[in-house]
Amino acid sequence: MIVLTLAVGFILGWFALRALINLKMKRMLDSIVNSPIPEKKTINLDFVKMDHAILAYNRDTQQFLVQGSTREEITALLLKRFPDTSFMANTKNLEEVGLK
Repeated sequence: MIVLTLAVGFILGWFALRALINLKMKRMLDSIVNSPIPEKKTINLDFVKMDHAILAYNRDTQQFLVQGSTREEITALLLKRFPDTSFMANTKNLEEVGLK
């Protein structure tokens, strides 16, 4: 009789544990599904060479963004000013100003 009681208790405990785990997993999945996905902004770039400096402009708005003399300097300034942003540039324009 004791063995039967232990077996029933074990089985009931097992099912209760599985139900609790399933509930926790469902809550975690719901929170992941309902969380907003951050959108990464993209800026299209145009470059203009002026004397010893290269000026970077937003191709869509023609707004001045940064200036520098090397590709690395311009990239660092853009990333500092616009974190979490992707930048797109035309290969031909990069070659024209000597950044390729």
